[in-house]
Amino acid sequence: MGYFLRQGHMIKPGRIAVVNASQSCEPSGFLFNKAIAFLRMNRFEVVFDAPETSETWLINTCCVTKAKILEANTLIRKVVEKEHAVAIIVFGCLAHFEKEALMDSRICKVGPKEIGRLDQIFQHTISIKDVAAGPLDPGLFVPYQSRITGKDYFVLISQGCVHSCSYCNIKKVKGHVVSRSSTEIIRDIQLGLGQGGREFVLLSDDCGSYGVDIGSDLVKLIREIASHCPKAYLKISTFHPGDFIRLYPGLRDCILNGNIIYINVPIQSGSKRILRLMQREYKLADVLKMMREIKRKVPSVWLYTHILANFPTETMADYKQSLRAAMIFDEFIVITYSDNPQTTANKIVPKVDRRDQDERLMLAKKIVAYRKCGMVLDGMDSSYE
Repeated sequence: MGYFLRQGHMIKPGRIAVVNASQSCEPSGFLFNKAIAFLRMNRFEVVFDAPETSETWLINTCCVTKAKILEANTLIRKVVEKEHAVAIIVFGCLAHFEKEALMDSRICKVGPKEIGRLDQIFQHTISIKDVAAGPLDPGLFVPYQSRITGKDYFVLISQGCVHSCSYCNIKKVKGHVVSRSSTEIIRDIQLGLGQGGREFVLLSDDCGSYGVDIGSDLVKLIREIASHCPKAYLKISTFHPGDFIRLYPGLRDCILNGNIIYINVPIQSGSKRILRLMQREYKLADVLKMMREIKRKVPSVWLYTHILANFPTETMADYKQSLRAAMIFDEFIVITYSDNPQTTANKIVPKVDRRDQDERLMLAKKIVAYRKCGMVLDGMDSSYE
């Protein structure tokens, strides 16, 4: 908990040094923006280029890859070594991922589902629960996709996930899905509309998991939002393909009604064999058929996906299947696989060697460059079946 809290003390308004090790994760960006807004609203001086003599530190962390874990732990160690540091708040996913590494008595951990603990740590007149993040500060969050912008209002709908992908740390950190009520979500959107917002990102580790714990689902939520906030345009931040298939009949009506302008469905691979190893067993052909239908009926809806390249045992043929599937979408990003010691995928061998990894990432860059020029690289059309 941290020595200062065990003694019954709360941190008084003053200077707080901030370090951000997670700039492109949407849920992390939202929660961190909310934390920073909370501090500023309660008269704390937030300093990013912090002097060595700062007594209070807030470190935002990420554990999505081994590299991110190493980066965050390195930053924490550097702060722990500062003799003037009295209170160190480790914020974000690493707070629950590597408990043994965070044993210094000055450290207080605030995980992604524990943001309410900031009320216990900092003296305040405005509670964290009354702070809405709204548009995210570009200095704190850098979007990795073109249609998520600094003008969007972010609205958290749930945290956690019902799935168990073999490569993912998020389930280990956040556990099963915990959904917010539609009343709370609609209130946040109405606040955003009152501030001039028009486009709202429905934010979750997996929007498709929304409602499983409260007897609802994403389609019901979108219909309620449309009823109460007809001027709000919705962007769905991430949507497990299996849930997309399950919810598509109702979702299709929401899309046709103009309530949805953007959907991110991370297919991750075009290879059935690799999808089985990823523990993501759904019929990708069904997902792609639905994507084609959306583009045919509502061309203005922006369809986005992720490809996870270089998964253990992946061949170039597997990878090219993934790229052909991704070509059906308006935009895609290729992320290279990273081993995480606590995941099932870490034990799968053989790994893709470094030279092949680099070759595949270069191929993806070439395809993206061709698309920007309105061209298609030979053999890389959207002919996935």
